[in-house]
Parts: sequence; structure tokens; C-alpha cells
Amino acid sequence: MRLLNLFLLLISSYSFAQKNDVFRIDSIPQQGILLDKAWKWHAGDNPDFAKADFDDSKWEGIDPTNDVHDRLPQISKPSGISWFRLHLTISKNVLKNQLALRISQSGASEIYENGVLLRKLGLISPNPNKIRAFDPLNKPITFNSTKDTNIVLAIRYTLQPNVRYTSILSRQNPALSIELNDSERAFIKYSNYEIRASDSRIIRRGVFFIVFLLCLSYYLYDPKQK
Repeated sequence: MRLLNLFLLLISSYSFAQKNDVFRIDSIPQQGILLDKAWKWHAGDNPDFAKADFDDSKWEGIDPTNDVHDRLPQISKPSGISWFRLHLTISKNVLKNQLALRISQSGASEIYENGVLLRKLGLISPNPNKIRAFDPLNKPITFNSTKDTNIVLAIRYTLQPNVRYTSILSRQNPALSIELNDSERAFIKYSNYEIRASDSRIIRRGVFFIVFLLCLSYYLYDPKQK
């Protein structure tokens, strides 16, 4: 009886682990879904890592949305190129609509969907002097898949050496933050973000211009301070 209970416990534990290794999506809320669970990470570079059927079961679990300096010591070390992989199971009901990824990152990456290159963001090179980090600031990237419910995202990634990421005003520097959403909603969110960013830039420029005029007036009309 004890052996039977132990066997059932092992089976249930294995099933639970398997479920935790897959990010299942049955519906997408209005704000989208942040893909922050079930990721695997491995240091090193191999083109086979992009393949959907590659065995990543022994890779290290990781949350790439964490800050590269505070909670991702693996990434912040000058260890060169590494890979992230995420297994997704998306219901057919969700796949009826065109999907998109909104990506923010601190390094350079190459995004693969089931072994097919979706986008290069920045420049990855074995030569550290040629690496160029790039943050797309959540600009949507259209998903290829509309039928395959089992999808593997594989991401080739590296940080650009000697880049100092600020933490002023509690700014976060995620290694890789990916949000999945309906493409129409994703582009609307991005457009709204661009409008707010543009308004903010106009306000800042206006404030600086006013300060400049005050300083210039003070300089011109106060001879003692010339």
C-alpha cells in the first residue's frame, strides 16, 4: 500500500512539473498576458536551441522579466550569448484572432517561433564590440501561428557590454518582457503609449523653454550678473 501511495505521489508530482513547464492560454484579457512563467534558460549558443523539438528539460527555470542586475545574476555576468525557451499551449478559440507580441528588453535578441525567425532586435555577435542592444519599447510583433496550438518561443539573447542601466525613479531593466495579446488591441495600446510619450516630450520641452527664457531674461536685465 505504501509503495502504491508513493508511486501515485511521484506520478502526480511529475504531472505537476510538466504542467509548470508549459504556459497554457485559454483566453486573453483586454490588457494582454505577460509571459513571465515556465521559461527555461541556458548559457551557450547552438542553432539547435531554436528548434521546437529540442529537449530543454534540463535547462534552468527563470523569469526573464526580472531586472538584469537585481534578480538575474546569470544574465548580468559577461557570459556571452544565451537562450530562453518557452512552451506555449494556446487554445483554438484564442488562435481565431491574429496574435502579437509586445516586447521590451535590455539587450539584443533574435525571436524564433517553432524554429522560424520572427524578428531580430538589435545585433548579436560573438565579438563583444559588435553587439548592439535595442529596446523596441513594446512595439508589437505579429505572431505567425494561427493553427498550431503548441508553440515554442526560443530567444537568442545577449547584453551589450559596458552599458550602464539606470535605476533612477525606480526604473526597471527587464532582460526580456513579452506580452501576448490580440494584434488589434496590441497596436491600439502601442499607439496610446506613443501619444502619451509624445505629450510628455512636448510638456518637458515647454518647461525647459520657459526656464531658458527666464534665465536669459535674468542674464540680459541684471547687469551685475553678466
